Amino acid sequence: MYKKLALFVAVLVALTACQPAGPSAKDLAATMVAETEAAEPPTDTPAPPPTETEAPTATITPTPEPTLTPTPSGPLMIKDDFSTKSDIWGKCDKCEWKDGKLYFGPFDAKGQGINQLFALICEACGEHTYFRIAADITFAEGMAGDRFFGAGGVVPDKFYAGSSITPFQFGRLEVFDYTTNVWSGSDLKQYGAILPGTGTNRVEFAIKPAASGGLDYYQIVNEKTIIVLYGRKPLTLEPALYLAWHSVGVSFDNFEFEELVP
Repeated sequence: MYKKLALFVAVLVALTACQPAGPSAKDLAATMVAETEAAEPPTDTPAPPPTETEAPTATITPTPEPTLTPTPSGPLMIKDDFSTKSDIWGKCDKCEWKDGKLYFGPFDAKGQGINQLFALICEACGEHTYFRIAADITFAEGMAGDRFFGAGGVVPDKFYAGSSITPFQFGRLEVFDYTTNVWSGSDLKQYGAILPGTGTNRVEFAIKPAASGGLDYYQIVNEKTIIVLYGRKPLTLEPALYLAWHSVGVSFDNFEFEELVP
């Protein structure tokens, strides 16, 4: 472009050299060069600076600490690790949630009667004919001699069946009808599967259909089946953790309930 302009200016100077008046060829050439530079767009147009896009702010959603886990469909299953107090249990005046456990008892004697069962019913579990209930149970305080504790099922103030142990490694599968005062459990024996003293025992109680059409009760301690009672009459019970007598306290942890479907 500038070479063509220079040639044009040279020709113009030559043509106007003979003219007597008006602006000189030098002045015209300078004027045209200035006008051409003003009209000529810049060869290199710088790109506009990039627009900074603000990065999206991450949204942090706190994860709630689960304490119980019902299955979304099918047989009901509930778990409670007792890290916090949950609403699945009934009212309890002798309960304390601490150190990731539930401390239960001791209770004073209920008069002179034989009904000295103190049950902590899983109200969210409902009533069932066939189910499994389990918990880690540790002797905590009180009279450790003939005081039993465990996991099972109850009809409040009428009936209970449960897997019971003591700190002296005694175990029995208890079945008691308070309306008739009839006890029909297993014999009292010592079992090596039960840890003594303040050792933590995984105590489990299960009710399954019997071949005869009734119910079979199972006592399982530390994953070992130690007692089975066959052919019991059909009943609907509320799953519960319990103290089988007064003046003893225990702690519960890692509770599990599972509805069993025949």
